[in-house]
Amino acid sequence: MIRSSERHQIEKDLALKPEAERGAIGEAETNLNMSIGAQRFSSQYDQVEAGTELAKVFGVEPTTLMLRRQWEATDPNTDLRLSWSVSHIPLDIVQGNPALLDPNNEPWPGGTQHQLSTVGVEIMKMVDEVTARMPTTVEAQLWGLPEGVPLIFCRRISIDADGRVIETSDADYPADRTELHFVTPLRPWPKKRQA
Repeated sequence: MIRSSERHQIEKDLALKPEAERGAIGEAETNLNMSIGAQRFSSQYDQVEAGTELAKVFGVEPTTLMLRRQWEATDPNTDLRLSWSVSHIPLDIVQGNPALLDPNNEPWPGGTQHQLSTVGVEIMKMVDEVTARMPTTVEAQLWGLPEGVPLIFCRRISIDADGRVIETSDADYPADRTELHFVTPLRPWPKKRQA
């Protein structure tokens, strides 16, 4: 599995494409290099309060209602976990489109960036925060992890042009089968530069 920061721009560009094109490629294809149809995919949506930690990230009150979305994909042949993530978006950002509150619309063609475009939100910056720790016994079983292999945790923070945090997405990755690939475009120096 390769998790590349280049996929953020790919997903943003894809959000403007027709539904058939958006539906042909998603995180399953870019991260796992396999079709979503080859996986057992499930989603669960609910509404929760931000709580202290997310309130700090979003700059909101702890009682602010959030749309929490959880996704899991497993291998139908082994029942082992292929991917897992949980996303939080302030409810007031997405409640203008009731389709965004319905887990039966998953997997959504074009993913979160297209979903947000339906309520007038354009993501302008992504921040990936990566940490790792040893898995619990249950996590090791879900992923089929050999003893001594850590889990990698990646929090993606999506920010709009006004600097508002729009979404956080927390995903787990097994370290023995994951490559993190970060590409950072750099602005060119001004034309006249002294050595």
